Amino acid sequence: MPLPLEPVADSPTSRMRWTRYQRILIAVLAGAVVAVFGCLGFYYFGYFPPGVEEPPPSPAVSPHPLSFTSTPVRVPLTPTPQAPVPTNTLVIPQTPATTPRPCPPAPTAQMAPELLELRDSVETDEERLMVEFLMRQYNPTLGLLEESPHIGAGRFFVHADAYLAGLHTSWYDECHHLEPSPHWRVLRDRVALPEEEIMWGVKPLDLGGGVYSYQPDADTVMPLGVWADRLLLAALSAKFSGDHAREEELLVQARTMWDGRCLRDEYYRWHEQEYGYPACETFKTALYYHLTGDEDALAILRKMQETDPTSPNYGGVYNLYDHNGDRFPPGVIDANAETTAMVLLTINR
Repeated sequence: MPLPLEPVADSPTSRMRWTRYQRILIAVLAGAVVAVFGCLGFYYFGYFPPGVEEPPPSPAVSPHPLSFTSTPVRVPLTPTPQAPVPTNTLVIPQTPATTPRPCPPAPTAQMAPELLELRDSVETDEERLMVEFLMRQYNPTLGLLEESPHIGAGRFFVHADAYLAGLHTSWYDECHHLEPSPHWRVLRDRVALPEEEIMWGVKPLDLGGGVYSYQPDADTVMPLGVWADRLLLAALSAKFSGDHAREEELLVQARTMWDGRCLRDEYYRWHEQEYGYPACETFKTALYYHLTGDEDALAILRKMQETDPTSPNYGGVYNLYDHNGDRFPPGVIDANAETTAMVLLTINR
């Protein structure tokens, strides 16, 4: 049987049938062409006509935080939906910074009861002025001591300042997992400890809000023969343990460092190399006096206490002095809480 579009004879009827089938065929082909181009246009240009904005996309999370994708992925980085991520792009969702859970408020009073008790227990005017200096440095909100009136203003140290002054620091210790360095424990807690622990260094810690501390660092060693404070604290530890032979052996080394005004140790030499002139640390002189009773050392300590009632440093003890045993000019140094607390612990033998 002939195909429907094939004319069977050259007649008006057959020509009419041919024309009708041609029109149907052309219409079908035209519809197919339109459909193909419509699909291509939808794929490349979307289905929204010009002037019509696409509604904001719904956020969708990538199936894996780090993934190469073959289709656009929208990652909700902010509350506002973002544009699609280009194909074959590494998608890295950003997570907002987290704030550590704060510790409960510190149990503080308008004035530390430990300082009030200390003021009532001291026997001399110079000691009372030292305690009153520490009381002026006390911050009741933090329960800590401000480092110094000017140079260290706005800085508060758990260890050493507050700890050495006898304030309770257990709240900070528990909250931030702190512990005092062994060399400070020898002086503050009057305990004997192994020399290798006394030689441990310290790592500074920034606890935020102007609060700082130090943690013992067993990986750093400060040799006894180089650092006068560690040498003297090891001698003090030997004294507490009853090992007077070791105490005297260490004090012989300390006496070789003492020149009548200053302990010439590693810090003394470092300061000279760094700044062009040496500097002596007052707290080391205080330790030397505590163990030896040297009158020259005591005279230095008295010179380092501020006696001017109009000075913000009044009653406090300056932390550095020059190789002649004199204070540095005002503004170069401050009386600070750490040095004052250490002198209070050592002034009475």
